Amino acid sequence: MAADYKVEYSLNGPRPGFSATGGLLVYGGKLYGTTMIGGGCPTCKDGCGTLFSFDPLTGAEAQLYAFTGGTDGASPNAGLIELGGKLYGTTLRGGSANCHGGCGTVFSLDPSTGAETVEHAFTLGDDGAFPESGLVQFGTVLYGATLDGGTASQCEGGCGRAYSLDPVSGVEKVLYDFQGTGDGAYPWSGLTKFGALLYGTALAAGPLGGGTVFSLDPKTGTDALVYAFKGRRASKDGFSPYGGLLKVGDLLYGTPASGADTTTIFAATAAASYFHCSPQPVRRQSFTPSQAARTVSFQRLI
Repeated sequence: MAADYKVEYSLNGPRPGFSATGGLLVYGGKLYGTTMIGGGCPTCKDGCGTLFSFDPLTGAEAQLYAFTGGTDGASPNAGLIELGGKLYGTTLRGGSANCHGGCGTVFSLDPSTGAETVEHAFTLGDDGAFPESGLVQFGTVLYGATLDGGTASQCEGGCGRAYSLDPVSGVEKVLYDFQGTGDGAYPWSGLTKFGALLYGTALAAGPLGGGTVFSLDPKTGTDALVYAFKGRRASKDGFSPYGGLLKVGDLLYGTPASGADTTTIFAATAAASYFHCSPQPVRRQSFTPSQAARTVSFQRLI
């Protein structure tokens, strides 16, 4: 039986915005989201992006905030999370002028008033730049990753950083500085909580050159290699994991961007192959890089 499909609302820009790439958050009976473009601000071509709400009962959409492309940020590419009655998210651009178009921000929004507050503006210096992904809550602290920034010389402009932000004090701290070697480079997709650790993907570098799955200890900032993609089109495991990780039971699922003999799957699913890995050994195709403290099982699903 085919599933019912219905368009609830069409974001047709420019004022309501368009290019809603970050998904939706359910909070207080409404859906909240971001658009990377639109809002009507002339600072950015086609607008600097918006925050919006949608009431699924009435079908009413409301623009809560339109970014200006200045210190408030621009181009919110990721979704939102709720903490303490506020909505938190990231903008890819805007904020500090250290980068052309801005280095990106972490912001909060009061959904009852529409007031937006910049919690941190990235500078491309010690704190990183260009938070392509969103935030994850661990305890009372928010964690995320920046695509660029850091001290590594392997990547122009740095290989990216993982960071924490205390929403009470507003203090941002660097959790880990990717070096672009065995640990990977460019953490595009953000972090996922799994037990006492945070997990993520780096789309490049690693011991085999095809990107990595990594873990981070939020208490110590210790990074551990979980899996290294082989970085060759002949590899069955794929490479360049742009997508994030999803915890289902005791496994983490994700999508490498490329892989061997997967053209039709890529066309059908917008991902070349699916993989899963577990922090504990589960079954065949074990891979134990010298940098890892334990064997990690890997299995291609499609």
